[in-house]
Amino acid sequence: MSFPLPPDETERLAALRALQILDTAPTRDFDGIVRLARDLMDVPIAAISLLDQHRQWFKAVEGFDCRQTPRDIAFCAHTICSPEPLIVPDTAEDGRFRDNPLVQGAPHIRFYAGIPLKLGDGPNLGSLCVIDTKPRSMTEQELVRLENLKEIAVGLLSNHARSMQTSQQERTIKDQEQLLWKNHRLLESACELGKLGAWEHDIATGQFRWTRGMFSLHEMASDTECNITAQFNLYPEPERTRLRTLISEADRARRPYRFEGRMYTIKGNLKWVRLVSEVELDGSRLVRRYGLKQDITEEKLLLERVKNLASSDELTGLGNRRATRWALTRLGKSGLTPIALLTLDLDGFKEINDTHGHAAGDSCLRRIGQRLKAVAGPEVVVARTGGDEFALIWAGADEAGLERLIESVLKAIRKPVAWRGHSCYLSCSIGVATRDGNGCFAPDELLQEADLALYEAKREGKNCWRRFRSELQAATIERKAILKSARKGLSQSRFKLFFQPKVLLSNGAHCGFEALLRLVTEDGAILAPGAFSAALDDRSLSRSLGDFVIEAAVKQARTWRDAGVTFGHIAINLSASQLRSPGFAQHLLDRLDAHGLPHRHISVEVTEGIFLSSRADAITANCRALREADVSIAFDDFGTGYASLTHLRDFPVDTIKIDRSFVAGLGKGKCSLAIVNAIIGLGNNLGLDVVAEGVETQAQREYLAAVGCHFAQGFLFGRPLPAEDAERTLVRSPRAVSDAA
Repeated sequence: MSFPLPPDETERLAALRALQILDTAPTRDFDGIVRLARDLMDVPIAAISLLDQHRQWFKAVEGFDCRQTPRDIAFCAHTICSPEPLIVPDTAEDGRFRDNPLVQGAPHIRFYAGIPLKLGDGPNLGSLCVIDTKPRSMTEQELVRLENLKEIAVGLLSNHARSMQTSQQERTIKDQEQLLWKNHRLLESACELGKLGAWEHDIATGQFRWTRGMFSLHEMASDTECNITAQFNLYPEPERTRLRTLISEADRARRPYRFEGRMYTIKGNLKWVRLVSEVELDGSRLVRRYGLKQDITEEKLLLERVKNLASSDELTGLGNRRATRWALTRLGKSGLTPIALLTLDLDGFKEINDTHGHAAGDSCLRRIGQRLKAVAGPEVVVARTGGDEFALIWAGADEAGLERLIESVLKAIRKPVAWRGHSCYLSCSIGVATRDGNGCFAPDELLQEADLALYEAKREGKNCWRRFRSELQAATIERKAILKSARKGLSQSRFKLFFQPKVLLSNGAHCGFEALLRLVTEDGAILAPGAFSAALDDRSLSRSLGDFVIEAAVKQARTWRDAGVTFGHIAINLSASQLRSPGFAQHLLDRLDAHGLPHRHISVEVTEGIFLSSRADAITANCRALREADVSIAFDDFGTGYASLTHLRDFPVDTIKIDRSFVAGLGKGKCSLAIVNAIIGLGNNLGLDVVAEGVETQAQREYLAAVGCHFAQGFLFGRPLPAEDAERTLVRSPRAVSDAA
C-alpha cells in the first residue's frame, strides 16, 4: 500500500527527530491523555501517534497491543497531510481504507477520528486519534472534546521539548562548565526559549550572577542587585521554609538539590518554578553553586486541566464518577466518620429527551445539578455519575438529617423544569447505603450497596427511596448466577422450544401450537421461564433469547411444512424490548421471508402489561405492521392487568386469551364465572377469537364450549413437548388440523 506525503516532509522529519521523543519509554502524562480520550469518546482504542519516515510509532496507545505499524497502513499518515481533523465514519465505505489490513484484520477498525499534532507554527508531527470497531458518527461536542485533548497533548509535547532542553543544559553545566561560559550568549537564547535562567552563587563572597533569562523570569530590571534574603522573600509559605531547609541540608552535605514551588515575581505575579543546583567543590569545601531556574507555570496549568477533565462533569460542573470514587476512597481509608451515600436515577428523563430533544435534556440535567447543590448544602459532595444519574456523599450524616435530605431531594426534583415554554416533569429513585464510622470500608462495596437499593426503589414504582439491606445482596448473587447460567445455556445451545397444542373446542381439532421456552440444565432437568426470569428481565439477554425464539420457531415451522406436517400455526411470545425496537416488525417479516414461510404460520402473543408499558406507540406500530402482513396478534393474559375497552378497540389484536387463573376458578365461585363469561361475550361481540388457557378438566372444557369460547389449550389437551414428540401427537391424532388455524 502507498501513503500520501505532505509537501513539507523533509522539514517535518527533521522537526520530529529534533524532538527526541521517538522510542522513548511510556509516560503517565501521555498515557493519561489517551485513556481520557478513550473514556470521553466511549471508544475501545485511542492513541498518540508520530509518523517517522517508514513507520507509525505510538507514544501512547490504549486498546491496541502494538507500539508501531508500517507507515503505509497508518490512518494518521493521511491525517498529517491536512490542518483539519480527519474523520472516517465507516472505513468499509471509504476507498482509501476499506482494504487496509487494520480494517480487514485486528483491530478491525471501522471508525477513525484523528487531529494533527504540531508545535507552534511547525509541521504536523503526528496525531491524537480515537478508533472504534463499529461504524459511528461524531458529534460537534465530541469533536470539541477531542480538540481540547489535542491542546493538552501539544502542551505535553512542548513540555517534552523543553524538558529535553533542560536535561541537555543540566548535563552541560555538570560536565562542560567551561564550555558553558564560553557559549554564554547561546545559553541565553536557549533559556529564553525554554523560559529558563542560569545562575551562580560564589559561596565565599556571597555574590550572585544571573543571566538575562533569570532577570526576565523574575520580572526584574537587569541592573537589580541580587541577594539571598531578597530571593527568599519572593517565595510564599510554606515554600519559603521548605526551600531554606533544602538549601541548608544540601550545603551541609555539599550536594546538588532540586526544588519545585510557587514564587512571586517582583511585580507580584505568581509563578510555578523549578530550581536546579549543582555544586563546585575544592577538595571537600563547597566553593560555588550554579544551576538553572525554569518557569513551569504552563506545565502546572496543563496538568491541572488534565486533572479537572478527569474528575469533573463537563455539562453540570459537578464532580463525576471518578471524583465520587476518590471522595469515597479518602473517607473509606479513615473509617472514622459516619457516611451516607445516595445514588439517584431520574425517572422520566428519557421521555424528555425523546419529546423535546437532547438540548432540553441537557438543560434539565444542569438545573437538577443546581437544585441538588442547593438542597444538599456545602457539607455534602454532589456528583453526576452517569447520563441521568447523580450521587450525594454526606460525611457526618445523622439519621434524622439524612431523611430530611432525602425528602428535600425528592421534593426538589419533582418541581417542573421550564424549557422554551414547556414544563418538564421529573421524579427520581434513590438508593441509600451507609457506614457508621466504626471502621474502614471499600468504596466499591458502598457504591454497589447504594446501586442495589436504587434498583429496588425503581422496581417498587420509582419516585421513592430505599435503604440497602443484606437481602438485596443475596438476591443480586442469585440473579447473577441465573444470568451466568442463561448466557452459558445460550452459548451451549441448551435453550429449547417446547410446543403446547391449541385445539378447536367445538370438535377438538388441532389448530396450532404455542412455543414455550425451556432451559435444559447440564444434568438434563428442564426449567420453565419462572426459573430464569432474571434473564428475561435483562435487556441484553432478553433480546438474545427473543431472537433465538423467533429463529427456532420459524425454522421448526419450515421443517414441518417441508415434511408435510399439518401443524397449523406456531404462536411465539414477544418481550417489551423487542416490540419497542422501531424495526422489529420488519425484522420478523424478513426472517419469515428468508425461510420462505407464509406469514400466517407464525402468530405472536403480547401480554396486557406490554401493551400498557412505556413507548406504547412504538409497540402498537410494530403490531399493526405485523397484522397488516398477515401475522396474527393475540392479547395474552387478558383480564389480569389494567386494559380497558378502549385498549381493545385501539390495539391491533385478532385474539384475546383468557388467563389460566380465571379458568382455574370455574366451578369454585361466581366471580371467575362472571369474568370468563364477560371476556368470551366481549370477544365474540368484537369479532375476536377467544382462547382459554390452562384447561385441565373435562368440566372446564364443556363449560367453555357451551358459553361460546372458540379455542383452548392446557394439560387436558397436551403438555408442552419437544418438537419431535409434538409432531408424533399430530401423526397419531385422528382429527385434522382446523381451518381456523
